[in-house]
Amino acid sequence: ACNHYLREVTTNREFLIFTHFRAVSVTEPAIKEALQVGYDKFHESFRSLYTALFAHFNLEVISPYSMDDFTVAMTAVTEGFVLRRAIDPERVPMHIERKDVVESPRGWSLYACTVDHLVSVMVRPSHLETTPNDH
Repeated sequence: ACNHYLREVTTNREFLIFTHFRAVSVTEPAIKEALQVGYDKFHESFRSLYTALFAHFNLEVISPYSMDDFTVAMTAVTEGFVLRRAIDPERVPMHIERKDVVESPRGWSLYACTVDHLVSVMVRPSHLETTPNDH
């Protein structure tokens, strides 16, 4: 999924335009304010997605992190890899041999490896407490 997402976003015109304006927003408060509204919506949509995925797969964010922290970290990692791949694709390998995991049919990219390690630090299986049934 990471490999596919990286390829798709790297060629997404809207993302590239957004990235351009984000760089300009450093010195233009009006552009920064307009981008922040869109960015907040983007962040909330991904936070909701991650929350649903975690619930489905019985996962939780490890303290002291929050789902908001996880979303920010994932967004920052993704944006960095997308920009780097768009500018310098040779520096973002799409096929890395990992001996520590069962190889997937499509292999691992540097981005997928980074996401995997980020998840291993910030996420764990949920420890749902159950109440014994007295009946």
